[in-house]
Amino acid sequence: MINKMLIRPLTPLKLLMMKIIIMKQQKILEILAEGGSISVYKYDNTTRKDLPKSFFVWHTGEMGLEDDYYTTNSENNDLTDDEKTDFSLFWQKLLETYPVVYHLYLDYLHPDYKSYILKDLLRKTKYGELRINELPSLDSWLKHLGKGLNDFIDESNIY
Repeated sequence: MINKMLIRPLTPLKLLMMKIIIMKQQKILEILAEGGSISVYKYDNTTRKDLPKSFFVWHTGEMGLEDDYYTTNSENNDLTDDEKTDFSLFWQKLLETYPVVYHLYLDYLHPDYKSYILKDLLRKTKYGELRINELPSLDSWLKHLGKGLNDFIDESNIY
């Protein structure tokens, strides 16, 4: 016999409250490392007036890190409104926080962001911020960017 106290129906008020806190989440990329990961998501907000209509967040899977930029009230949230809503500013902030991002294994990249990431990676290799021979997971990035190593090397020299 099922205990009726354990099963509670969702009232219209509870359903409304759930709608208020639920936002459409889209994974942008996932980077893997020994002992953890960095995931970037885009949230589309249609219900909460205290948040932008669309914004980016990153979550880390590293033990002991508290880089969860999900709420605007978080004490560790130092992202500006522009950095939350403009992917190029958001990406630069992520790279400031984790300068080794391009050294880590790229597991997933949303197709809409490939062009931006490719341009950024090409620019950083062309101007010496990154050295191709010092990127242990470059093959994972190139695979997701749809580039072969020789093509990437050629483009990074003429970009």
